[in-house]
Amino acid sequence: MNNYNLKHIVIPHSAISDFTDREIYAINMLGHMYNETITLSKLTFISKGTLNQPQAVRDANMFQTIFFARLHAGKLHEAQQTINKNPDIMSFLINRCFSLIGEDRGKALLKQFNSKISDCKWLSDARNKDAMHFGTFEQLQKGVQEIRENDIGFEMIRGNLAIGTLFLTSNVMTALSFYHRAEATDWLTGLKKLIQDIEQAQDSLMALISESLRSLINSKRDENLPEESRLREHNIESFDVASIHDFHLPYFFGEK
Repeated sequence: MNNYNLKHIVIPHSAISDFTDREIYAINMLGHMYNETITLSKLTFISKGTLNQPQAVRDANMFQTIFFARLHAGKLHEAQQTINKNPDIMSFLINRCFSLIGEDRGKALLKQFNSKISDCKWLSDARNKDAMHFGTFEQLQKGVQEIRENDIGFEMIRGNLAIGTLFLTSNVMTALSFYHRAEATDWLTGLKKLIQDIEQAQDSLMALISESLRSLINSKRDENLPEESRLREHNIESFDVASIHDFHLPYFFGEK
């Protein structure tokens, strides 16, 4: 367990009372993008488990890891579309954030994020065929072919509770199809590319949002501002947390 320290930071309403309703939407939507994508990143990481666990547990870990990765990929695609095509978001970044960090720096962060997303040629397919939809035969045909070629039947794990059931072959079909989005011929190469692409896209999104909003937050520290409009922050009482490397998200649960 590690002792964890946090700060509560508040930009008073009076400090942003000149924000339009659309700007209030924009700043909070950027925060929402950060919250959701970083959470999916963490859920993917803590679902991996360890190699010394029983095979059934490792199978469940693989399902959860790929499930969260699919959702993560879809959200990254949506973030890129929203940032670039939503005029409220783009206007807020340019006028409220890039003006503080420097237009060139702001544009560089945006360009880097767009470049990382553009490098993920498979991302649009993942959004439209994997993240939020139950795919058609045509969309999952690669996985079906792998099942056929490897003489795999239909397998499942069943526990005492309904929540202990996992359909193994269903995960094989959908996971292999997902891997093939990134590499048409070799699913293992596709898996490695998928993981790398998602991590790099997430890092560039975090950099864009963090630096943009941090510039706005820091601008409210100015001692020339009226006291009621200055940034407020205080330490939150520390508490113990587990190391992310030691915590594993379970799939199977007991009744008590």
